[in-house]
Amino acid sequence: MNSNRWRFLVGGVLVVTGLLALIGTMFDVSLTGYIWSVLFIAAGLVFLYFLFTDRKSWWASFPGFTLLGIGLLIGTAELAPRVADVIGGAFVLGGIGISFIVVYLLNRTFWWAIIPAGVMASLVVLILLEPLLGGVQGSKVSVMITLLIAGYSAWALARALGLGAVARVTRRCLAVPPGTGGYFRSALFHPWLAG
Repeated sequence: MNSNRWRFLVGGVLVVTGLLALIGTMFDVSLTGYIWSVLFIAAGLVFLYFLFTDRKSWWASFPGFTLLGIGLLIGTAELAPRVADVIGGAFVLGGIGISFIVVYLLNRTFWWAIIPAGVMASLVVLILLEPLLGGVQGSKVSVMITLLIAGYSAWALARALGLGAVARVTRRCLAVPPGTGGYFRSALFHPWLAG
């Protein structure tokens, strides 16, 4: 697509969005989240169109899937507010994670995209499991996800266990009640005693 068409497209989306906001303000019309949901999804589809018509435009994956996730979140908040309150963040984080996976699949030399994709996947799993299992301990779920993504490599296990230990120590550091004396030092030793 030549640069002038791109500019007209972006300008048109901005003008339509501004007109909708103006109409909603001037005529006291309730522009519900459905309109904004459709606008976000449409904007995401525009970016995905560029992505899938020109595979060298891998950057379009990031705004495309992220905008789709935001649009799904807004639409879900309108249709089922309780569902959006509980797992709505999974739509946005899932969109971000999918964008990194697509970038890696389009160009296998972009191995760096696997790292944020794994982080987003673990956050989505935490969001989805929390209503089912109650308070899920993040370090244990992170270990499971790391092992599933990386296979059964000893290096992946060592990293997962090390990050789990750091997470436990950090959690205990933040949970030490004031007035116990030696806050940080006691927090460092307390997790190892508590098991």
